Amino acid sequence: MKTCSNCAFLLGDEDRFCGNCGISVKFENTKRNLKSTQLIIAFFVSMLVLHLISNFAYQESIALSTELTLELIFIGITLGFSLSDWSAIKPLYSFKNLEWKGLVTSLVLPLISVVVVYFLISEVNLYLFEEDPSIMEDYDYYDRPFLWAFIFISLVAPIFEELAFRGFLYNQMRDIASAQTTILATGFMFALIHLSLFSFIWIFPFGIALGYLRYKYKTLWWGMLVHFLHNTAVLAMDYHEYYGQWPLLETYFS
Repeated sequence: MKTCSNCAFLLGDEDRFCGNCGISVKFENTKRNLKSTQLIIAFFVSMLVLHLISNFAYQESIALSTELTLELIFIGITLGFSLSDWSAIKPLYSFKNLEWKGLVTSLVLPLISVVVVYFLISEVNLYLFEEDPSIMEDYDYYDRPFLWAFIFISLVAPIFEELAFRGFLYNQMRDIASAQTTILATGFMFALIHLSLFSFIWIFPFGIALGYLRYKYKTLWWGMLVHFLHNTAVLAMDYHEYYGQWPLLETYFS
């Protein structure tokens, strides 16, 4: 049920004016659309600037404290924007919308995405650029490299990127666009802020798939699960290729 932002009075679908304060619903919609547009621009610019700074910093080996700072800024930006729309985001964490079909989809999708990214994209990367960058290479100089890679890539990214793009950004886009446009737009922006033309090839459709899960099941849980499984599988295989052995989490958490 819609409410008037001027007085919080409940509005019917056919109401043209608020029955309490008399404000025009058309004006109300225009004001809401303007606010959503402003929030979308502010959010995307904030994320883009942060990722530009991060991308510049990652050109050289950086201290763990620097990476922690950048991650905390990312988390802070995400939470700051999300809290401004928390009443609409909170239901996305409800367990009521969890269906077994969503679980099956969330288990199958990472199998497909991992094959595409780790095998096909890597081969194309080698063919075109004669190099295949390793994730673990960026963490090799840290004490317990897999632990930190797991925290940043397998935990922070799925939790807060889903909140940012399929939570806050998705909700704001839905105020001004159709579901189809929203899925495409959030997927596009999700891929764009990774600042990699080559990675855009797979991140864009991956973002669309995550957006569809958000639309289909009205929850962020399945998107987080897919994101977690995909990132963890790619990370584990990259670790194996880089070090010649499989990572043992108990070694790092003991």
